[in-house]
Amino acid sequence: MYVPEDTASVEEAAPEPTPAELDIQSQIAKLEQKIYEFLGEDGKFGNMVAEHFGLSNLALKSLVKRSNKYTYKGLKLVRK
Repeated sequence: MYVPEDTASVEEAAPEPTPAELDIQSQIAKLEQKIYEFLGEDGKFGNMVAEHFGLSNLALKSLVKRSNKYTYKGLKLVRK
């Protein structure tokens, strides 16, 4: 198999995060913390959380998937 000499490894080709990307990551972290505090000990229904923070249900599910602070149990969002 021919491999050109000017190819880069995945690590070399992966771009550094830009300041805008770092800002988005910090905004997401702040939102995750606000949601965590809003849930309380008993948790809240996902629809209530999405409405409170002005998120779509799909956006909330995406946040829950990337977070290790809370999870869905049925229709409720609860702390881990």
